[in-house]
Amino acid sequence: MKTDREMANDILCKVNDIKTERRLTRNRICKCTAITCTFALIFVAVFSLFIGGTTIKNEGTTTIAENISNKRAFLMVANAAYETETIINKDADVTLPMGGILMVKDTKGMTFSEKDTVMLELKKRLIQLYGKDCNWHLHGIQEDTTVYFGTADRLKVKIEDTDSVDNISVSCTGNGKLTVSDKSKLGGLPSEYIKTVKQGTLITVTEKEYTEFYAKNDGMEIDWFLSEILTDAFNSSPDMPLSEVEDEITISINYTDGSSEAYTVSFSFNDEGMLSAKCSF
Repeated sequence: MKTDREMANDILCKVNDIKTERRLTRNRICKCTAITCTFALIFVAVFSLFIGGTTIKNEGTTTIAENISNKRAFLMVANAAYETETIINKDADVTLPMGGILMVKDTKGMTFSEKDTVMLELKKRLIQLYGKDCNWHLHGIQEDTTVYFGTADRLKVKIEDTDSVDNISVSCTGNGKLTVSDKSKLGGLPSEYIKTVKQGTLITVTEKEYTEFYAKNDGMEIDWFLSEILTDAFNSSPDMPLSEVEDEITISINYTDGSSEAYTVSFSFNDEGMLSAKCSF
């Protein structure tokens, strides 16, 4: 288990990497590389059943939505590159329009520059997948095996009536690692950003924390990457089929009256590393 000092170093590395964008960390203490680009998959949980689907366009700071009045809970998939947001019907086993690519390569004995070619190859594949060369979200590590996950999506929880919420719980299996943070504080003191960061397979955010750190940013972002268990497995066996990678993320909104709402998102990959995602309720 990492010490407090090591965890602080990890977070400080993340702060520097996000600020500089598109640049890999050279700090071997910190396993996380860069979050170079942005793309959002939005989970909006506000309090009730959702019926029907609609498309939302962002025009400046104004969000225009059709046919979503009287909805208390709804799920959205937002594409930052094309500035579109699609509301998903609340039904069992909904296939999400969510893309992403996982790349794994044996880079034992390679220099950092040689390992960078894995990221460059991933970017080429992302251009082919999305038809755009911007607004990606990348996570990666460079060890004996270099592992990268690139996507155009991000999970986000939005609460409109915070007085009714006790806390938000976000969890995943041991195959993944989740991170929540308030990236709007990256321009200020590192300590202000660090106190908004939570990591692990189980994260609980209180109503107070949500209101203080995330509500003003239009919701709480959830970043996903492979766990150390899986990255260590790839270090031992870089030829392990990518189709063996899967994870399940559960988002639970727990209300002050004792009730709760849960959303389960399942991630899986094919042998080419292409992501598929489904949501159940």
